Amino acid sequence: MSTNSLCSFPLRRSHLTRQHGTLSPATVRRIRSQKLKTLTNAWPIEYRNKTLTRLFGSPRRGCYFLALAIFSFGILRDHLCVLFLFLFITFIKLVSYAFILPRYQRALQDQPRVPLLPEPYDTIVPAALFALGQTFVVTSTWVLGITGTFLGDYFGILMDHRVTG
Repeated sequence: MSTNSLCSFPLRRSHLTRQHGTLSPATVRRIRSQKLKTLTNAWPIEYRNKTLTRLFGSPRRGCYFLALAIFSFGILRDHLCVLFLFLFITFIKLVSYAFILPRYQRALQDQPRVPLLPEPYDTIVPAALFALGQTFVVTSTWVLGITGTFLGDYFGILMDHRVTG
């Protein structure tokens, strides 16, 4: 039985291999996802044990590492989701061209269409809402800073004043 330092549960790999012969790919993926989830949710570890603070020598460096890890794993997750969706859609297209597509296209063409917004607003309103949301994200990160945005309070890094809207 081995314990991963980032995980709070023991990994009983030898028990799993004795019980099932070999580890199934699903089990390996589950163990890997638990490790990744624990790394991206490192705040309870830091809050209780100050692990990242001791590892990097200062709370600020630990917080910057955690911010980099959260940001990087978020980009990796988004990239893998887009890749999976691309492969899934490609597979569906290949299957549907042979069997489903002609009937599905006829059914779609027979459906009545009701636009949610009139013609000029159907692109203007979503673009404006997207810009507004991005403005909120960027300005809150600007006001809070990296340590305020990425769990600096768990590292003991507190702001001098209260941030208000």
